[in-house]
Amino acid sequence: MTESTATTKASTNSLENGRFARIIFRIRPNLANLSGSAQIQAFVHTAIAVYLAPVVIISLIWLISATDFSRLITSWPSVVILFVAILFMNRRTFTLEVASEEGGLSFISSLSNLALWAGILITGSLILWIPLLVSIVLRVRAAYQLRTYNQDPVWEPVSQLSQDILSELFAPLVALLVYGFLGGQLPLSVPSAGAWGAAFVSMFVAAVLPGLIMLPTFSYMNRAADVQVSGFGLTRFLLQITALSLIMSPFAVLVALAFIQGGLWAFFFFIVGIVLVNMLAFHMSQTAEQSRQRTRELTHLEALSEAILQAPPDAASLPDILRNHLPRLYPHHFDLVEVHLFAENGDGWTVHHPANKFPLLEETWQALANAPDDYLILEDVVLPTMKAVYGDAVLVKIPEIVPGLETAVPTCIGGVYLLRHKQHADTQDSLPAVRALASQMGSALYRTKAHQEMLTSHKMTQELEFAGHIQASFLPKQIPQIAGWDITAAIIPARQTSGDFYDFIELDNGRLGLLVADVSDKGTGAALYMALSRTLLRTYAFQYPDNPEIVLKLSNERILADTETDQFVTLFYGVLNPETGQMIYANAGHNPSFVINNAQDKPLSLGQTGIPLGMFPDMDWQQETIQLASGDVLAMYTDGVPEAENSDKTEFGEAPMITAVLAHIDDTVTVMETAVIDAIHAFVADAPQFDDITLMIVKRL
Repeated sequence: MTESTATTKASTNSLENGRFARIIFRIRPNLANLSGSAQIQAFVHTAIAVYLAPVVIISLIWLISATDFSRLITSWPSVVILFVAILFMNRRTFTLEVASEEGGLSFISSLSNLALWAGILITGSLILWIPLLVSIVLRVRAAYQLRTYNQDPVWEPVSQLSQDILSELFAPLVALLVYGFLGGQLPLSVPSAGAWGAAFVSMFVAAVLPGLIMLPTFSYMNRAADVQVSGFGLTRFLLQITALSLIMSPFAVLVALAFIQGGLWAFFFFIVGIVLVNMLAFHMSQTAEQSRQRTRELTHLEALSEAILQAPPDAASLPDILRNHLPRLYPHHFDLVEVHLFAENGDGWTVHHPANKFPLLEETWQALANAPDDYLILEDVVLPTMKAVYGDAVLVKIPEIVPGLETAVPTCIGGVYLLRHKQHADTQDSLPAVRALASQMGSALYRTKAHQEMLTSHKMTQELEFAGHIQASFLPKQIPQIAGWDITAAIIPARQTSGDFYDFIELDNGRLGLLVADVSDKGTGAALYMALSRTLLRTYAFQYPDNPEIVLKLSNERILADTETDQFVTLFYGVLNPETGQMIYANAGHNPSFVINNAQDKPLSLGQTGIPLGMFPDMDWQQETIQLASGDVLAMYTDGVPEAENSDKTEFGEAPMITAVLAHIDDTVTVMETAVIDAIHAFVADAPQFDDITLMIVKRL
């Protein structure tokens, strides 16, 4: 039994202790048939619903008795406006993350409370029917969705509805009682300190009361699960419930006064403004969550890669490694993952996460194998026995690495499948991570194949070939085709493995990342260092498309944290906007790139803006901006070009490269590339090649 399994079992057993727990198990006997996190989650939902049942009953009776329904006749326009606004905002909740040394705070809310309190200060308790009806609509909808996904449709929605009634009905009713006691008037029409003070005190009561009522349940649940809660933990729990309400509710006074002073139209425009701000916060929250998801995926992919490298070279342990790491890579209980190796490629196997996931049909894997691209998108997937659409799924090919055919389209030897619930996440956002996972599987399987071959051949030669194939598999399969631009790139390794690499990174808004890099040293270590550097640079390039300096800084920190070697990598990285011709770049200790054209006496040199990556922590890089005009040629290369030596130990230099480009400035970049390489070969003649040669040329037409 693993440590996590033992902990889960102990927590599950502790739930059955105590009088309150026995009541819960008596009300819901099927809890005993569940286990692990599923039982804990079901227990929590049931316990909250039972604990809040008296509050729900009191709130409903109180609301009915306190409501003056006759006011609905005169207030119906504002009631309708608020109903639509609150319904919309409650379906567009956002997350606010606040950093902290003890783990940070996460606030999940919307601005509906601001609109609600504006309505309360205008019409009194009548407006509280709105959040009640909105909550009922949303929870009935959630119950229907749970039923279509074969989940329990009762207790989770009832638990959420009970919490909604506590915070949006009971707490405001108590607050209104306090408001009247303090002399507050409805509607709020006098902009005086006393009137405002009564309103603020009432809002404070409404914000704090739900947290205080839920605090005993929070403490009980943690004790039942054998979780020690510190004073900071209790404070964080209260802040997560009350903070946003305390911050935003006072602005409701201004909205209420706008209605009293300016009429319905002024109120309408204020509410529309609140809804727009809520929508902006929702979209910013979604973007931030996608960034956090990519970071989490990167972290766990690195851990998976390290586990594969430390495992025995045969593939026997690969399924167990996947079973251990897939739950960390995709921890949400609605995430469905499957890694499948075709039987015709050896001992076929399949790993599911979770273990009870419905396996894919063989024809689905066959469709992936026959797909022209390296991935396949399945839209609107409906799982067996379910009636509703679960979400979109992505399937990515596991490539077979074949020596000598690195630039060809690889054979599909298996695949990685990911399906995420559409209400939890967009599966296609995880496509880069799934591709990286499939590449790791391909590399691991090739490593197994290489190991078997090494049993009958020279060990060092096979290791070098393996590293070379891994490195070649990371190089772009094709050159980007962009209207108005001509691009080419080539790499000529000096040995079976190379520390040089180049990359094209397709960023948002049509921008293109251009990368040329050189890892110090040669051999297997340099190839693996190159693979790690490329993965990090691509990941942070997607997160910070406008900031090459940040991409280099974050990549440097991760390289130093994840490796223990004296190697480093020099590189030139630029982000090109093909529409405008503007390029933002950073040069990490690399050879200068050149902008060449007929109009200049000498080319523009794009020199170093910082040191190489992997040398020292806490370093910064600068970024510069240039404008490429029509006819401009950008030449990027590694030191294998200027340092190519002939038999007299004389170096080729940069000037002959620039001369070769200028001689063919009106031709295609392919012609320029050929001219530079031919000039190097003619200069070197019969002397051996000591360093890798990498050349990338970009021309604006």
